[in-house]
Amino acid sequence: MFSQEHSKQFKKESSETKDLKTEELNKDEKQSEGIFVKGYTGKGLTGMKQNVRLKDIPATVKIIDYKELKARAADQWLSAISYVPGIFVIQNYGGFNTLTIRGLDSRNTLLLKDGARDDTFLIQNSSPMSNLTNVERIEILKGPNSVLYGQGAMAGVIHIITKKPQKKAGYEFSFTKGNFGSKRAYVGATGPIGTESLRYRIDAATSEYQGFRKNSYNLNNISTSFEWDISVKHTLSILSGKNFDFIKPDAGLPKSKNLI
Repeated sequence: MFSQEHSKQFKKESSETKDLKTEELNKDEKQSEGIFVKGYTGKGLTGMKQNVRLKDIPATVKIIDYKELKARAADQWLSAISYVPGIFVIQNYGGFNTLTIRGLDSRNTLLLKDGARDDTFLIQNSSPMSNLTNVERIEILKGPNSVLYGQGAMAGVIHIITKKPQKKAGYEFSFTKGNFGSKRAYVGATGPIGTESLRYRIDAATSEYQGFRKNSYNLNNISTSFEWDISVKHTLSILSGKNFDFIKPDAGLPKSKNLI
């Protein structure tokens, strides 16, 4: 009798404990309703030389697509990649940017634009501040890649891919305003020229920032691109762009007797 009663009591306590845990779980589920975590990840094939999926590449690759650039309100490509692990962006004199990838400076970083080398990135070890108006995505390949890309790719490769002309007509316009006199305006248009085999795209933007000190910048750029489908397998692309960057740097305050 004692064993049977003890067994019944144990079963009763177990069922009560189970019901209590179920109630707590249901309570936690109700409290967590309405909480959403949204992330961004690049999809599809990369624009690198290896025409394979991201998961099949034996290297550290980060893709920042247009949706992520827009969500972060990034105005310059260096500010867009500054949050990527292993990349450290430095601003000199309030206007010129340099970066390091895994401890190696920008002299060891190769910059590509639509597959072509852009060595203006190495001028005085600084980077032009041009904005991202016509950028579709940024692909970052960290680690030594000189075997694939040649000189200057010891730290990694940054590949900027611009927006392409579309077969259907489309137009974009945006204007933003923020603190410290920051303003940004952008307009873009794309579509066919008479026939879908011949297409155009034009993007223009201007951005201005006053800074919390006397440093400021004004970035203006315009880019055009044309595509012509010569045959089913061949397409001729022509790209051009012009940047007008006006930067007012700030060297900081002089130091005198350990006082600023």
